[in-house]
Amino acid sequence: MGQDFNIKVTVRNGRLLRAIRDQFGTAAELSRVAGVSNSQVAALVTMRAMPFLQSGELSSSAEAIVSALGIPADDLWPDHIRKLKARKSTVEIEMDAETFAEIAADDPEQKTVYKLALEKWSSVLSDREKDIVTRRSEGEIYEDCARDYGLSKERIRQMEARALRKIRGAALRDGVREFRDLV
Repeated sequence: MGQDFNIKVTVRNGRLLRAIRDQFGTAAELSRVAGVSNSQVAALVTMRAMPFLQSGELSSSAEAIVSALGIPADDLWPDHIRKLKARKSTVEIEMDAETFAEIAADDPEQKTVYKLALEKWSSVLSDREKDIVTRRSEGEIYEDCARDYGLSKERIRQMEARALRKIRGAALRDGVREFRDLV
């Protein structure tokens, strides 16, 4: 089975990122107000820097950010994420169409993105491809599609993979490089 997708995952502290967006709009604006460099803010958001020193006190950059946000440090960095440190803020994962479809169907946000992509670029698909991709995005298994079309489940998987490649190609031609560009 081929690796149809290269997924780039960015790890960020969602609590901190939401607080920054809610109050300042951008990390650059928080940086300016807090008097902390953009790179220090980015390191804390992407979890490449730890907010607490070994002594248990906040680092100076984390303290400035907490002060500017007016949110307790424990709300931004609760115990379960406080000591996590990422060596890298992004990772790339290769996956096949079946795995991608399973992820898209299980995660409401990814499912929404998947459906948006299908709606926007469905014109590049045949009616059968549209039906298969739609059914798979709604969680239907290969066997059910195969039975309805009188084909093998492997052939359905191949058709889905081809349809997803067509959608990806159309999206790339329209300038979409990442899923968040869709929303």
